Amino acid sequence: MTGWTEEGLIATWRALAKPDGSAWRLLPLARIGAVGIDAGRRFPGSHEALIISFPASAGVSGQGLPEGRGFDIAFLDPYPLAQDQRAIALMRRDEGSEDIFAVICLDLLRCMQVETGGPAEVIETLIERIDDWQSFLARRRRLSPEAQIGLMGELVTLETLLSRGLARATALRAWVGPMRGAQDFHLGSGSMEVKSTASKAAFIARINSVEQLDGERDPQFLRALRFEPEEGADTLVAIVARLRQAFTDAGVGRSFEGLLICAGYLDDHAPHYLRGLRLADARSLRIDADFPRLRRADLPRAIRSASYALDISDLVGESDPEVVFTELGC
Repeated sequence: MTGWTEEGLIATWRALAKPDGSAWRLLPLARIGAVGIDAGRRFPGSHEALIISFPASAGVSGQGLPEGRGFDIAFLDPYPLAQDQRAIALMRRDEGSEDIFAVICLDLLRCMQVETGGPAEVIETLIERIDDWQSFLARRRRLSPEAQIGLMGELVTLETLLSRGLARATALRAWVGPMRGAQDFHLGSGSMEVKSTASKAAFIARINSVEQLDGERDPQFLRALRFEPEEGADTLVAIVARLRQAFTDAGVGRSFEGLLICAGYLDDHAPHYLRGLRLADARSLRIDADFPRLRRADLPRAIRSASYALDISDLVGESDPEVVFTELGC
């Protein structure tokens, strides 16, 4: 399952586009125990779909399924292709973006893959993740100034990966922050969380979850970027344009577009993202046993989640990207 990409899903759906007289055309993507996952199209209409099937004995019902935004969600009881099975089908609506739907489906695939329980637990994970996506898709507002700076930092880091010769498709797969990754980048067995500021005062980083700085990947780094406003310097729009061209040339432009949208960047808002920003300082802080952070092992079990503000102004970090990125395998 890990080999699937947005382009691969879209190519699979397009291979199924020609009707053959049946209500469904399907191609298998993966199995998780007794749960089957297929890419498909439903006719008439030829709408792209992701179908998750499971035994009727799993005890999963269609009660409480989320309302779709950009895609429909249907409970198939019984599943027309197997009478002893039930299924949940996600189907793109005409007005829904193909790119966004592919990104969502791939994210759902990855989330279900890490579930170690039985069919009921896999479906529960699926529904919780769909709920997350519905909440996200409901918030299509313009990026705040702080969010613009944050996205700028992640895109600058993405450009750094390309400048170091990392294959474009590989670099793009490493950018997992828009896909709800615990950290912004997964590189080899390690991770990098990127925090950015344009403030001249203290560098206060917002840590959105305990897992952001307390993950299982190794090594772990926090990359701190400080930008300064400057007339004629790079803008968010300019760096998006450069990366669009680079990833389109590499054949992964659709994946980049989907990730941009997931990160909250919409072209309709581009006229508001023209502030020039110069990268004034970049440091990478190793997250080791002495790094100040909340650790899951130190928290009472009753605390399920937490976010906090971390002053990283005076923390000593490595300023040479060669050292850090080499250690991360790129």
